[in-house]
Amino acid sequence: MSSNALKLLRDAVGELRTRIKNTEGCLAAELATVPEQELPERLLADYGAAGLLLEICRTIPALCSHGATVALVEAFLHREDFDSAWKLYNRARSSVDQPGNLTQLLALAVRTQKWTSAVDLFKAARRVKASVDKGVCMELITKAAIKAGDVTFAFSVLEYMRQEGFATVEAHSAVVDACGSLGQPRQVVEVLARMKQQFPGGVPVETWNCALRAVGSNGRYNEADKVWKEMLRSGVTPTAGSYNALLDCAVRGRRVPEAWDLVTEMLDKKHRADKYTMSILMKSIQDTADRRRVQRGIELATRFVDQQPDDADEIVFNSLLDACVRLRDMPRLDRTLAKMKDYKVKPSAVTFGTVVKAYGQAGDYHKVDEIWQQMEACNLEVNEVTYGCMLDACVKCGKLHRALEIFDVLKSQGRHKNTVMYTTLIKGWAKARDLEAALNTFNEMRAEGVSCSAVTFNSVIDVAVRCNDMKVASELFRTMLQEHEPDLITFSTLIKGFCSLGDLAKSVCLAKELKSRGLQCDEIVYNSLLEGCVQICDLATGITLFRDMVASGIRPSNVTFSILVKLYGSVGFLDLALQLVNEMPHKHGVTPNRAVFSCLVKICVQKKSLTHALQGLELAQRAGVGAVDQSMYGTIIHSCLQEGFVQEAIQLCSAAYQQAAEGSQGYHWRPVGVSQDLLRCVVEASAGPSLSQMTPRTSQDARQLIDFLSRSRYIPHLFAQRLVRLLDEPETACPEFVPAEGAWMRTTVATGKPGDDDRPAPGLENERPATPNKTKQVAASSDQKVLQTPAKVDTHLIRGQPAVTPSTAASSFSASTPGAWADASPEKLQSNFALSLAQVDECTEA
Repeated sequence: MSSNALKLLRDAVGELRTRIKNTEGCLAAELATVPEQELPERLLADYGAAGLLLEICRTIPALCSHGATVALVEAFLHREDFDSAWKLYNRARSSVDQPGNLTQLLALAVRTQKWTSAVDLFKAARRVKASVDKGVCMELITKAAIKAGDVTFAFSVLEYMRQEGFATVEAHSAVVDACGSLGQPRQVVEVLARMKQQFPGGVPVETWNCALRAVGSNGRYNEADKVWKEMLRSGVTPTAGSYNALLDCAVRGRRVPEAWDLVTEMLDKKHRADKYTMSILMKSIQDTADRRRVQRGIELATRFVDQQPDDADEIVFNSLLDACVRLRDMPRLDRTLAKMKDYKVKPSAVTFGTVVKAYGQAGDYHKVDEIWQQMEACNLEVNEVTYGCMLDACVKCGKLHRALEIFDVLKSQGRHKNTVMYTTLIKGWAKARDLEAALNTFNEMRAEGVSCSAVTFNSVIDVAVRCNDMKVASELFRTMLQEHEPDLITFSTLIKGFCSLGDLAKSVCLAKELKSRGLQCDEIVYNSLLEGCVQICDLATGITLFRDMVASGIRPSNVTFSILVKLYGSVGFLDLALQLVNEMPHKHGVTPNRAVFSCLVKICVQKKSLTHALQGLELAQRAGVGAVDQSMYGTIIHSCLQEGFVQEAIQLCSAAYQQAAEGSQGYHWRPVGVSQDLLRCVVEASAGPSLSQMTPRTSQDARQLIDFLSRSRYIPHLFAQRLVRLLDEPETACPEFVPAEGAWMRTTVATGKPGDDDRPAPGLENERPATPNKTKQVAASSDQKVLQTPAKVDTHLIRGQPAVTPSTAASSFSASTPGAWADASPEKLQSNFALSLAQVDECTEA
């Protein structure tokens, strides 16, 4: 339309508005002469503005007649002016509610995406029994019902389609999608039940897939699993779409084990898994602390990459590399990097940062530097996160100077003002125990305007604690209080520092301050406080802290009980230490591990009580495989040699080779054994004629032990010959020899692994080790008398400890003769202990 025409139209509109306002009757008289059927065309031709026509219809009652209104609606529909037609329809519903008009108006509403109006028009069309097109019905189900949030409307449309005879599978699937989008899983089951009745051939797999997607859209895995099982009962074979729909539901619902089960089944059946869902699932590996689940996730992710190399992009590989870092599985990480190179997946700076972090945790600085050089050769834009990974890797590898060089480069570029980077350098100074340098870095950080986080303060406080400068640590703590709220790590670090210096009073005050701030003491805090009690031998405070720990709902661990054992031992209450370890499983629900038993044996030996040490070893033997290690036997045997009980030392050596080491099973059975140095010391002691506790059988028992160990391949043949030579030539032995403490730990275990100078005898290099059955036969042979009950040793007291002598205690380790405590119940064992917790309280109060 030309500009002149527009000007004329505006003038005409203005004139008409004036006439409507001033001479309404004249205009009505003028329009009254126009036939009713020609009125819409006349108005559209003379006054084409829709807003003006509506104003005329509202102002002039003569235009509100049935015919004129219908004609105007049809005119608007012809011009596809839905808004004007809808306004006129709402003004005169009784005049326009005709099947033809409603059908056209509904179709126009769907085309113009007026979904709310479309819902009302469909209901009006149903009232006048107007016909609705199939395509319009599908649009109403898939879009209008969801937009209106009305599942009932979707079902009403489906019912209309069923009555008209075109309620197809697609229509039912559309209703299923609508139910899922609106969070109505029960309605999905209802639609599936209807389909089973309506379609004799059964529900197709596509509809089942729609149902799985609908039910699982919000992570409702239990409902989706019910649909899955119903689909299988119906005899429908799941497709890749079925698996991916259920897998997506499991991932959304954080049902990680079920998701990995589905991935396993998909890979076994060669179905393609959705790579986006797999990427999300692989990231979940980082959120679990179960190493077995992490291992399984990595293995399945590797299978996914092998079976679908086209979907193996950088995101998938980065997730896999992150999982390898979590497991600290460097060989698998190397294989993943090689596979990434084979598939020509270009690594990003994030990939290089992940790999650098991994090698930093492994302490392999050579690989860290190599990866960093590769990244620089790729000319990648390195962000602060990647630089932070490199600094952290250098610090963990002990290359603080390299971290400082990289930080200087960042300084020259003006990119060094980063809290994480400064904090990482402070942690490096903590490893170097350089408080002055750490404080300089901390002060520089504040001068540069870099914000100090709570982690930064905790790190610099840790440096002061490691350097035993609690004055500086206290000053830093006061500064921290002005800027940050101290957390549990802050208090734990300070408490550990004061306890290490024996200042238990300040540590207890800090623990009270911790609780007053709404924090809860954890196991680490209580363990630190108990260590402080050990430092000053304060049993009363230690017992109070332990009771408070249990009352607070914190379950003590084996570390806690190891500290308690040391606490009882520090004040000489070895009976209570034994009682505590014996009561751990049934009273505290904690099974003592090897560290607890080792601590118990060592504290008894330190207190010069060989009897209690043997009782502790007996408790460890009863605990099963893995509870006893070489150091326990070594500690007690060394103590026996110092006390002159050589024959008992030989018997304990025999027992050590009957005790299975941790991880021993089947053909790979192996004993705990003793070190070659300690075994040599025992033989030398048995050859010394001037030892006060020597018996005529000592040398013979030593020969039988050597012969047994040699024939069982527990010690090299040449080493056995040297030991026999020591017995044959006693003048070569040191008669007054007592080995230095710890000397028996210098060499490898004498369990068939010869050292550099110990080689198997000629002809025995390829001889297969004895099986467990053969070993037991050798141990039970008639000439193996060293394993039988030894003769009594004439000792009335061992360091002032009455009761069991080392001979009778050591005999309990024989395979053929159980010890005095072997058949004793825990109650009977407890009755042998002289003190109780109540008596300890009385002693400490006194």
